[in-house]
Amino acid sequence: MNLDKFIEQYIKGYLFQDLKKMIGITLSDEERYGAAGYPILSTSVAGMELLGWMINVSIINNKTKTDRKESTGSDFLFFWDHFMVPTNPLKYSGKGKLILNLVRHGIAHTFLAKPGILVTKNNSAHHMEVSQDSYLVVDAISFVKDFKNAFQIWESRIGDSKNLMEFRLKILLNKYTKDSSNAFKEYFASQDAATDQLMANPDAAMGSPAVRVKDFFANSISNASTSTTPLSAAPPSGMRFDDSVAGPSGSPRG
Repeated sequence: MNLDKFIEQYIKGYLFQDLKKMIGITLSDEERYGAAGYPILSTSVAGMELLGWMINVSIINNKTKTDRKESTGSDFLFFWDHFMVPTNPLKYSGKGKLILNLVRHGIAHTFLAKPGILVTKNNSAHHMEVSQDSYLVVDAISFVKDFKNAFQIWESRIGDSKNLMEFRLKILLNKYTKDSSNAFKEYFASQDAATDQLMANPDAAMGSPAVRVKDFFANSISNASTSTTPLSAAPPSGMRFDDSVAGPSGSPRG
């Protein structure tokens, strides 16, 4: 998948369309919770980290590192300083590490913003201001609005940085492919070890035929290869389905 297709499908498509849908979530008079403030922020900061990774020249210039793992945090801050801050310097300057440590890390790992953060939705008047109670107010709607403006600045840099972006995207997708392959190999090995034990003791199988997981998986891939959709058409990361198309067993997209 080339850079243009990736941006169209995964950034303009999935990322910003997901954010648009979540912003539209409202509470009824009977509801107190569930306006999707946390998911909006979590999705936004993950997108910022991805976009930062794709254009973070400091990693190459200063460290000559290309391992995705070694730049976690710096990619988000690179995007924040070079693209988010210019949308509104008074609101965003100097607050990148607060958002990274208290919002990004807290919500991503435990679905809890850390103390000192007050997440609102449609409270633009106090967005990114520190309240009298020493809370940093983060308004989800305002955050996304400025993120979209920051992305437009980022997109304007494609002409000068396209080769770098293509290179960094390839590194990321190759790493994720390797991670996925290793994870499934480990899974298959553990499952086949358990199957070998059942084969050695058929009575323990309770009448169920023992089938080696990797053999079943290989057969599934073989059957899939006869499909009219080429395997090369699969997306480079986790599978997603369009709203109008049902996923496996009728599951919704995303």
